[in-house]
Amino acid sequence: MASDTDKSYAAGIIDGEGSICVHSSHGHKNSGKIYPQIRVKVEQVDPEICTWLKETFGGCLYIRQAKHCKNGILYIWLISCRKAADFLELTVPYLKLKKSRAEAAIKLARGTRRVGAVKGNRFVLPLTEEEKSERLRLAMLVRSKHSRNQEVVV
Repeated sequence: MASDTDKSYAAGIIDGEGSICVHSSHGHKNSGKIYPQIRVKVEQVDPEICTWLKETFGGCLYIRQAKHCKNGILYIWLISCRKAADFLELTVPYLKLKKSRAEAAIKLARGTRRVGAVKGNRFVLPLTEEEKSERLRLAMLVRSKHSRNQEVVV
């Protein structure tokens, strides 16, 4: 369990160097459905912060070649979907600049209704038109580059 100090430190990293975004994911093959998924990402030239985030909060650590970096390597910490929502719920009390974006991302991630299981596969009930428009509004808020400067009720 992360301490309050860990949560506030992670929030500072996200406010300053991180990103909260929405990625469109396709459903099962041939379903034609697209589901928005939230992602939280931090990119650094030094591995310490990304390694600490992975060890403390989970997620994935990637290494990528980058010509613009001093050593030619970029370290990327990425957490997505419900795990990203869990992370944001831990850090949102400490966020300053990206708080409204994080709150919208949490609501968006928690909005998918999963029910039952069919032969080991979970399925999602169809969304109503009201739910679709609310999810679109939340996705647009998360995608907005200026949402950190706006007071938005979510």
